[in-house]
Amino acid sequence: MFHQLSTKRAEKLNFSRSPKWARKHYFILTTVPPFENRLNSSDVADWSSGQLHIARYRIKSYRNQIDVKGGWLDTCLSNEYAFPKHYEAQINREFRLPLSNVDEHNLGLIWKRLKQIDISRTEENRFLSISSLYDRLAERAQTQLLHLYNNEEISQFPEKDLYFLRNEIYARKGWTFSTPKLHKYFSRKGWYDPREDFSLRQLSPVEICNAFYLKGTLKNRYFRHPADSNPLIIQAPNLRKLYFSRCP
Repeated sequence: MFHQLSTKRAEKLNFSRSPKWARKHYFILTTVPPFENRLNSSDVADWSSGQLHIARYRIKSYRNQIDVKGGWLDTCLSNEYAFPKHYEAQINREFRLPLSNVDEHNLGLIWKRLKQIDISRTEENRFLSISSLYDRLAERAQTQLLHLYNNEEISQFPEKDLYFLRNEIYARKGWTFSTPKLHKYFSRKGWYDPREDFSLRQLSPVEICNAFYLKGTLKNRYFRHPADSNPLIIQAPNLRKLYFSRCP
């Protein structure tokens, strides 16, 4: 009801008075925050660290107080498959808005839960028990945000492995690959079960964000080391092909 009334008020604003002022208030009055109500402990009790971080990014992004660099996050937060109800209003890069009382409460609750997960180490110990770095990251990609492990783990990965890692996010949900190389690679995995009814809506927001992050990482590596200036990347044309593949 509030936002219906707010929309009517916004339509009466004199945009010629101050375009920026008008745009700011129109945004405030017509967009719904990611979390309109206060969360409680039971709401976040079963959330993974990835879900908690995404909730924090959603709140901060809406208020234009985001502290994470990289276009991958904007792409993720504006993805309709990850956030079907809020994807059009979670990105605000024009107006810095103060946190509401609800925002401050929810952010505090999120940080408290993240601290509990960090202290208990139950989530992290499960992944550290996996000796293969590739397999560990593939497991992380389901519940944790990979960009938080860029320095320790992602940076050690060659482009080829990043390419397969990104596509594994889709493979685990049943994506059918038309690229022979990918089809052959994942067909060797006992768990791979391609499905004709695959939908991107089967991916969680955490998985979608990780896919965009890995895609951005591949892009940055390619453009940072063009083939004609860096002899270390002999297969740069292949890397370009990897990045610009048809995978979502």
